[in-house]
Amino acid sequence: MRILLLTALLTGILTAYAQVDLTRHITLDVKEVTLDKLFEILETYHGVAIAFGIDNIPNTLKISLSVKNKTIFEILEMVCTQAGLSYDVIDRAVVFKYSKPNHPHKTAKVLPVNTDSSDISFTVKGDSGIDSPIANRVDSVKLSYKYTIPNGAEFRPPKRVRRPDITNLVIGPSLFSDGNKRSKIGCYGAGVFLSYAADYNNFHFVERNIAFQKYRVDWNHSMAIGGYIILSSRIYISLGGAYATKDFVLNYNYRVLDPDDPFPIPDQTKVKVRYLEIPLTLGYGILTRRKYSLCVAAGFYPSYLVEKDEHTTYLNSGNPSTTYFINANRSTIYSATLGFIAHYSIGNGCGIFIEPGYIYFIKAVNKEAMQSNSSLYRIKAGIQFSLFHKH
Repeated sequence: MRILLLTALLTGILTAYAQVDLTRHITLDVKEVTLDKLFEILETYHGVAIAFGIDNIPNTLKISLSVKNKTIFEILEMVCTQAGLSYDVIDRAVVFKYSKPNHPHKTAKVLPVNTDSSDISFTVKGDSGIDSPIANRVDSVKLSYKYTIPNGAEFRPPKRVRRPDITNLVIGPSLFSDGNKRSKIGCYGAGVFLSYAADYNNFHFVERNIAFQKYRVDWNHSMAIGGYIILSSRIYISLGGAYATKDFVLNYNYRVLDPDDPFPIPDQTKVKVRYLEIPLTLGYGILTRRKYSLCVAAGFYPSYLVEKDEHTTYLNSGNPSTTYFINANRSTIYSATLGFIAHYSIGNGCGIFIEPGYIYFIKAVNKEAMQSNSSLYRIKAGIQFSLFHKH
């Protein structure tokens, strides 16, 4: 006995010896008792010899049972359910193993529903110690066990069924949810997105021959639509189309000394340029959680000129249709981008994202007004819809 008790203390195995007839019916009514107290009651009043390791029993876990005319086996099953134990029948002994981490702050409660001798039904409250995002959201989970032992038949406990793991189930998955099971490159999901972006342009303009003439560039904008494919647990690729502006203004800053001067005196020239961008982006998830993810993204942006216009205003009078810069716009420009994407799920198959990034133009947008090392900072926000997602 001392050897067995010492072994239980060292290995954390709870052992109940099978000298007791597990098919024997007993009545038990306890409320809010600890496991060691419950074991003491079973041993003292019902002859169930039990040995256990003190260090492996949650001291504050309280058990409540109210059963009448139940077999000892059925009662031990209820205790296992509440305390997170599992067991194996080895020869003449029932060996219990503690299979859950301790939750000292949890209190398990069992409420009897049916007291028929061959039918056990009870309700496990939401504070039963099951630590999962779903179990803590429901009021109760009803479990039922039914056993029939024919007269004269040898008692064999039914095979235990492993409790399904609900800790990996999520509500409103992020872009890469369930991705930890994917290692090979393939098509694990696809969807579409819509976005709007504001561009703070960092264009480097050519210096004018007249020092007080200055270029100015305001915020530009773009609207995009596209699709994406999830290739693995952390990698995705997207392709889209965007209608983007690249407008700028030249202020001449002339002062008029003679308003009747017949020579046209320009005030400013506004250049409006529209490009069709085809952004190809490769993203890698660096942080994935149940409802949000953070990715680093790099891309290549070929852009094609689709619309251009130039308009000049004057301090006196003159022809507003000018061609100082309009013909110097490149018909095709290439750029590279680097940024981050923060994605948040707002529902099943739907999410929102924000993408700050930096875009560098390989050549100048306008050959007459700009130098080649132009760039811009872009902040993009949008919504994403999943078309399908493999789990």
